[in-house]
Amino acid sequence: MNVLNKTSQELILGLAGKTNDVVLNQRALELIEFENTEQIGENNAKVRINSKDPVVYTGSRVVKYGKLNINKELAGLKITLPLKAGDTMQMLASAFTEKYGIYLDINELEDTEVDVSKSPMEILLKVKITDKAVMTERGGFVITEEVDDSDLSNIIKRTSLNGLVYPSKDKTRIQGPIMTYPVVSEDKVVPARYIKGYLITTPTSDDWVIADALSEDTGENWSFKQAGFTLYNAKVLYNGKTASLDETYHVNRAHENVLIFEPGKECDVGGYISIHY
Repeated sequence: MNVLNKTSQELILGLAGKTNDVVLNQRALELIEFENTEQIGENNAKVRINSKDPVVYTGSRVVKYGKLNINKELAGLKITLPLKAGDTMQMLASAFTEKYGIYLDINELEDTEVDVSKSPMEILLKVKITDKAVMTERGGFVITEEVDDSDLSNIIKRTSLNGLVYPSKDKTRIQGPIMTYPVVSEDKVVPARYIKGYLITTPTSDDWVIADALSEDTGENWSFKQAGFTLYNAKVLYNGKTASLDETYHVNRAHENVLIFEPGKECDVGGYISIHY
């Protein structure tokens, strides 16, 4: 497998040299009798290294070494690919190379399929146990579906997996903090006027400022009608410092203040709506 733009021989000689604390002249050596071994310390393979130098003959030597661990090498990349049901790792190898500049020999990969039960979907990059230079831990290295952050359904699916819980028991409605986050009002005076418990029935000019901020940020037409994206019957749950809130609310603590509404039952949004200022 050509990983990190090195051939198997280059990788093995580099790993063998590192294990034995020597610098090997890769042009003057050849590798034979490769063998997987039982894991002893960091070593899990061995190979016989022969000299092919026409002048100096050093005989051959069997050295043990640890294979390159793909999980550790690629972990910092947070790799994503445009996955779809039916894709295999062999099918995606060229897309992987194109995006990250790392060549994968498909003959050395296990034919893993996309796991469509996960959201976002996942596929495992798993190297065959017979590979001479490279290994993957346990199930393999997870590659995640590449999602479009502008698609609301993807944002909701992805965020629901990171420990946040839906704030509304009514799952038929869009969840407020996911959709409106991080709405920010440039007018700091209007949001600051709201007091806890305030209920919107007949909208004031201040209420329209809030509706306009939501409309601009979400792309939806927020109003005070008794259906759709509406602030009708919305109730103020909190207005103050973001630092004073517990983790019940999903807010952006980079902003000093936040105004939180609970939408009325007429609204398509459940949970709560946060306006930072």
